[in-house]
Amino acid sequence: MPQPAVPVVPVDEVAVCAGQRASFTAQNVAGVTYNWFTEPSGGTAVFTGNTFVSDPLTASTKFYVEAAVNGQCTSLSRKEVAANVSGLVANPMVAQTSVQACAGTAATLSATSAQPGVTFQWFTSATAATPVFTGTNFTTPVLTANQTYYVQALSGGCVSPDKVAVNVAVNPAPDAPAVTLNPPNGTVTAGQTATLTASSTTSGTTFRYYAEAQGGTPLFKGTTFTTPALSSNTTYYVEAVSPLGCVSLSRTTVNISVDPVFSTTCDFTSTQTNNVDNLCVGCAITNPENAVDVDVTNFARLNIPLGLTGGNITQRLIFADQGFAGDTIQILVRVPSSILGKQLLNGLLLTSYNGTTSNNDQTNVNTDLVGFQVLSGGDRALLKFAPRVPFNAVELQLNAGAASALTTLDVFYATKQVSVPQLTQNDIVVCAGSKAVFTVANPGADVVYEWYDAPTGGTLLFTGTTYTSNDLTGSTTFYVQSKRASNGCVNPSRAAATATVTTIPVVPVLAQNSFTICAEESVNLSVTNAANSIVKWYNAATGGELLFTGASFQTPAIVTSTHFYAEVSNGDCVNATRADVTVTVNPRPAQAGFIENDVTVCTGSSATLEISNPESNVTYDWFTTPTGGNAVFTGIKYVTPAITQNTTYYVEAKSTTGNCINNSGRSAVNIRVSDSINQPDLSSTQNNICAGGTVNIAVVNPSSSLVYNWFTTATGGTPVYTGTSFTLNNLRANATYYVEATNGQGCTSALREAAAITITPEPATPAVQSSGLMVCEGNTTTLRISNPQNDLIYRWYNNAAGGVQVYVGNEFVTPALTANTIYYVEAASSQSCNPSARLAVNVTVNPLPAAPVLANETV
Repeated sequence: MPQPAVPVVPVDEVAVCAGQRASFTAQNVAGVTYNWFTEPSGGTAVFTGNTFVSDPLTASTKFYVEAAVNGQCTSLSRKEVAANVSGLVANPMVAQTSVQACAGTAATLSATSAQPGVTFQWFTSATAATPVFTGTNFTTPVLTANQTYYVQALSGGCVSPDKVAVNVAVNPAPDAPAVTLNPPNGTVTAGQTATLTASSTTSGTTFRYYAEAQGGTPLFKGTTFTTPALSSNTTYYVEAVSPLGCVSLSRTTVNISVDPVFSTTCDFTSTQTNNVDNLCVGCAITNPENAVDVDVTNFARLNIPLGLTGGNITQRLIFADQGFAGDTIQILVRVPSSILGKQLLNGLLLTSYNGTTSNNDQTNVNTDLVGFQVLSGGDRALLKFAPRVPFNAVELQLNAGAASALTTLDVFYATKQVSVPQLTQNDIVVCAGSKAVFTVANPGADVVYEWYDAPTGGTLLFTGTTYTSNDLTGSTTFYVQSKRASNGCVNPSRAAATATVTTIPVVPVLAQNSFTICAEESVNLSVTNAANSIVKWYNAATGGELLFTGASFQTPAIVTSTHFYAEVSNGDCVNATRADVTVTVNPRPAQAGFIENDVTVCTGSSATLEISNPESNVTYDWFTTPTGGNAVFTGIKYVTPAITQNTTYYVEAKSTTGNCINNSGRSAVNIRVSDSINQPDLSSTQNNICAGGTVNIAVVNPSSSLVYNWFTTATGGTPVYTGTSFTLNNLRANATYYVEATNGQGCTSALREAAAITITPEPATPAVQSSGLMVCEGNTTTLRISNPQNDLIYRWYNNAAGGVQVYVGNEFVTPALTANTIYYVEAASSQSCNPSARLAVNVTVNPLPAAPVLANETV
C-alpha cells in the first residue's frame, strides 16, 4: 500500500481575533482522510476531515494535519498550520447607559476604552452589521421617540465581544404655548406698548420670547412680556420650555399692528380736484374738501349707485410742495363694512401726477405695488403708494362695474411722507460693554435720519444713517425717524432698533486642568461653570481649530503631549480668556518580541523564555491569560515551573514612567510539551558470560525517531556507546550498563533500563590426591580430584593440550597400565566457559617381579 503524500493546505496561516475560530482546509485527494492534531507527532487527533474549524482561540496556536489511507498508512510527516490570534478587544465604556433627550432634538453619545488605539462603531440594533457612525462622540439624528443605540470597539479588524447598549429616553416636547394679547385686538398706536401673556397645559413650563421664528436670542424669559414702545407692525414668537428643558417644536406667532400717527401740518395734501365720468350716472362725491383739510377725522365720500356697470369717479389730491421719488404716499380710506383683504378694493386705482401730467403709473390697489394696512376697527385701511419719479399729486379713481364690489369709499387724507426708516437689522445682540451699530438700509434723497431714546419725544442722540451707541451694559431700544431736509417734515413713525445685551460669561473653570496619560489614550475635559453658556474647545490659546462644542469633551486618542483650550460664550459674547488644559503623554513601549515564539520542552521540564527587544525603563510582566489576571513573573528572562502540558504565556511591556502598556495587547509565546519517552526495553536484563567472553545487549523494538545512549551509571555520567545494540568483548569482571532514549528535542526517558552482566571466572587448576599415583604393572589405578567443586566438571586427557578426552569426572579409573603414564586433568564450568590449565598427573608403573624360581619345585 503506497504511503500518502504530506497534505497540502493552500492557506496554512490565518489571522483571527481573540475569541474567534480558525478554519483550515486540506486539498482533498480521493481515498485519503485527514487527521488534525495539536502536536507535530503522536497525540490524539482532534478532528478528522479535510476542513478543520478550531475552538474559539485566545492565543496564537499551531495545528498539524496528516494524510491517512485505510486508517493505517500515514504521511511521512504532518503539515503545520498556524492561527495568529490578535489581542482581545475590550468592550467599550459609555459615559451614560441612559441619556435624556427632548423630542425634535439630537442626543450626543460618547464612548471610551481603557485599551488604546481603538475606534468605535455605533449601530441602531444589537444585530446590525452596518454602523451609522464611526467615532468617539456620536450625535444622533433628530429623535421623536425612545431609541437604543449600540456601540462596539474595533482594533485592527477585531471587535469587542459585545455591543454596549445606550438608551436614549426621548422626553416629549411641550405644545406651542397659547398667548393672549393686550390690547385684545392686537393693535396699538405708534409709541404704545403691548402685553403678551403665555400659558401652557404642562405644569412648570417656562416661556421665551423671540423676534425670530427660528433661532435667535430670547428677548425675554418669563410668562408675561411687555413690549417696548412700538412704532411699526411687529411680530413676536413664543416658545414653551418644559421642566426637563424640552422646547416646543414650534413657536407661537403673535402679530401686533401699529396705527401710525401723522402730523397734518406737514406734507399733507392741501387742495383737490374731482370729476364724475359722464357714464357714471348717479355717481357723486360729497364733501371733497374734507380729504384735504387739517381734520383727519372727517372725509370725502365717493359713491357709485349699486348695479352701475360703467363710468368712474376721480379725486386728485394735490400737495403744496414737490414730492420725490422714494417718498411714500399714504392714503387713509374706509369702506362701509370690514375690510377683509385688498381684493375688496378691486376697482380702485391710484395714479401719481407731476403738475397736471400723469406719471403713467396707474395701479390697481389690488396689486403688490400698493401697500395695504388694515387699522383698528377693521373698516379702515392705509394705502401706501411709492411713485418712482417726482410728483405733487395723487389721483384716486373708483370704477363702477361688476368686477368691483366697492360702491362707497371714504377718503380721510393723503400724505406724502419720507419712508419710515428700514434698518439692516432691527434687533441685534451685543455683548456687555460693547457698542451697538444700526444702519438705515433705504436712505433717501433730501432725507435726514434722527436717532432717539424714546418712541415719541425723547432725546435726540444722533443724526445720520448709521448710529453707533455708547458701550452698553443692559438691553436698550433706540428709535430712528426720517425727516425731509428741505422742509423739516418728519415721518412720526419711528423704527425701533433694539440692542439685546448679553453678559459675557466668566472665565471657564475646569474640572481638571492637567492630565498625564499614555499615548493613544483619550481624556474627558469638562467645564464646571458652564451653566447656560456655550463651551468651545480649541487647540490654541487664541484662534486655532475648533475641536468640539459642549461642556464635556471626550478627546480623540492623543499621541503626543498637547494643550486644549476651553472658551465660553453666551451666544456671540465670548470671554476672550481661554482656560488651558495640559495633557502630558507618556510613550508606550513596543510590543514584546521573543527570541523564540514557539518553544518545545520535555514533560516535567521548565522552559526558558526571553524577550528579544528589551527596552530601558520598561518592565515585562508575564501572565497566564491574554487579559486580566495577576503577573506570575516580572523580568526579561523567565524560567517557567515544570511544564506538563501545552501552555501559553502572555507578556505585556509597561513603562516605568506612567505605567504605560504596549499597544495591541499582550504578546503570546507558546510552549509545546513533547511526548513523554518510555524507558527502553532490552532483549536481556541479566546476562551471564564466561570471563573474557562477549555479550550483545539490544533495545527491543527501537524507534527510528529516538537515540539510545548507554551509560555505566544509573544517572548522570557520559555515554559510553550510542546505538540500539551494544556489544561488549573480552569481559573479565561483573558489570551493569544502563540505556536511555532521547528524542530530537532533547527529551529523555525518565529512567534508564539496566543490563547486568555476570562473569563466570576460569576455574583454578585442579589438585589430585597423591594416592593412586603408583601402580603395579598390569593393574589399574584410581586418580581422585582433591576437594572437587560441585559446579565444576573435571575432564581427563592423554595430552597436555588437545588430545583425547579419556574421562570426565572427579575420579578416573585408568585402564591397566604397563608403563609409566601421564594423564592431564582440567576443571571446567557448567557454562562451557574456558577450562582451567591442565594438571599433569604422573602415574608410575612398577614392573612385576620375576616369577620366583623354586629351589625345589617339588616338595
